[in-house]
Amino acid sequence: MFKEYVFVFKNTHDSISTEKLLIKNGISVNIMSLPEKINSGCGICIRIKENDLIFSIELLNNNEIDFEGIYLKTVSKEGTDYSRWKI
Repeated sequence: MFKEYVFVFKNTHDSISTEKLLIKNGISVNIMSLPEKINSGCGICIRIKENDLIFSIELLNNNEIDFEGIYLKTVSKEGTDYSRWKI
């Protein structure tokens, strides 16, 4: 099983800035609507693979882009779940 993480932002500007920054630095991103199970954010979030997580956090911090939270995406027989990930 592979892990994916979802970055949630307070506003669309930060999510778009993050998308551009991560792509510029060679990180594959998926832009997606905010899942119903996540009750915060602007409505747009960015999904990345586990092996890109630490580098992505460093890039966001170094470029002073704020994010509201990071969620671990897990898929099971019961469905998809998102749990808040602690930094």
